[in-house]
Amino acid sequence: MSNSKYGVKSKLIFEFLLITYFYIASLSNKFTPGINSSGIISTLVWIIVLSGFAIYNKKFNDIIDESSKTILSKVNSIAVQFVLYSFGVVAIYFSTPFTQSIDISNLDFGIMIITILFLLVTLRLSLFIYFDRKGIYE
Repeated sequence: MSNSKYGVKSKLIFEFLLITYFYIASLSNKFTPGINSSGIISTLVWIIVLSGFAIYNKKFNDIIDESSKTILSKVNSIAVQFVLYSFGVVAIYFSTPFTQSIDISNLDFGIMIITILFLLVTLRLSLFIYFDRKGIYE
């Protein structure tokens, strides 16, 4: 094991890959109910994702500096606003009288939450890359 720390971009990419894996697994569980989604295919996909991340981390060893911490702070403040608004919209949608007749399963509600998380990590990664390339720190 090496003592190298992961950079900010590496952590964001790992979060993106992790949520993407869970998002695809939950969608495949919903749309292919007869097939067991926790079999060997999921394990192989997970191994491929982890090996791809390890290769990326070896090739592009990111550094952690003041500017990346400042950019991450700005990106996180935008991400918190996104999460608050998106969960607010979902809560308002399900609390209105017009949607009382909708029968929603636990899997559907979980897919909605994972969709919000998928959009969140995609937003965080893309904003960090954008702000890092443009040099926007404040």
